[in-house]
Amino acid sequence: MGRHCLSIKEAARVLSVCEKTLRRWIDRGEINAALVGGIWRIPRSVVCELLRCSIGSRCLVSGRAECQLSRDFHS
Repeated sequence: MGRHCLSIKEAARVLSVCEKTLRRWIDRGEINAALVGGIWRIPRSVVCELLRCSIGSRCLVSGRAECQLSRDFHS
């Protein structure tokens, strides 16, 4: 499987929130996610946007305006 999406566990770690919080956001429709083979997948672009919003247009992963999340999770 490609790395276009993150699991709930991966996304929770990057966002510094608990998995339960992330599941709650998905249940409420606050973030886009897809159930693939019984596993929730969250697009990297969604995680990046959440990071940008959390610190005012700068990515927590890189500290830059452009998110480097795709590099960090590319295998």
